[in-house]
Amino acid sequence: MIYFCPSCLSELDLDYKRCPFCACDIPAFSEGKDFVDKLIMALHHPEPETPIRAAWTLGRLQDERAVGPLYELARHTSDMYIKVAAIRALMAIGTKKASELAEACLQTVSVVERGLLRDKTWYHDDNEPKGGQENDQ
Repeated sequence: MIYFCPSCLSELDLDYKRCPFCACDIPAFSEGKDFVDKLIMALHHPEPETPIRAAWTLGRLQDERAVGPLYELARHTSDMYIKVAAIRALMAIGTKKASELAEACLQTVSVVERGLLRDKTWYHDDNEPKGGQENDQ
């Protein structure tokens, strides 16, 4: 398993309490941060599946604190899957600001990215029952 410093994202051994690269106090770093704060930090994780999962979760939580970070991620990432996940999360949050920023991002997507936005086979199903409840039908 690979471990990363939560501050500078340098690769570390498990037993580090202080990052040798940035001097971050690793155990204290997450104190006072809630789940959404940690997901927002995960948007910049070097392992590419982590930002995708974080974006999806932020979209499901619909927390407005994620709107700015998701927009910045969509604008600046070179990974099309991460970009599409960030745009989908903005659309899922659904506030006026999130929708406007998602629309702005859609103006710059490639044909392939547009196809990924329509394709749900690589991404979690947006039609899953909310709150873990199953459909009665």
